Amino acid sequence: GGGRVRVAVRAAAAGRMVLRGAGGKLASWSHAMRKGQTLRVTLQPSKATRKALARGRHVRERVSARFTAKGKAATTRRSGTVRLRR
Repeated sequence: GGGRVRVAVRAAAAGRMVLRGAGGKLASWSHAMRKGQTLRVTLQPSKATRKALARGRHVRERVSARFTAKGKAATTRRSGTVRLRR
């Protein structure tokens, strides 16, 4: 509840994973991960988003995942749209 979004991420290699909302409606998350590690991440909504949800608005946000493998410059990017609920 409370507009939080739960996302599961899996690292294909050792490196750093960064999750962020495209419109700034969610707090970003960054973590170093081991190869093959899976983490369940809870992204918290911003104060303005929490207020909008409290007023009964429907809020959608695009979440992008960026992965940088250890020692590499290339990044893998994936994104998807989530709907925040009260």
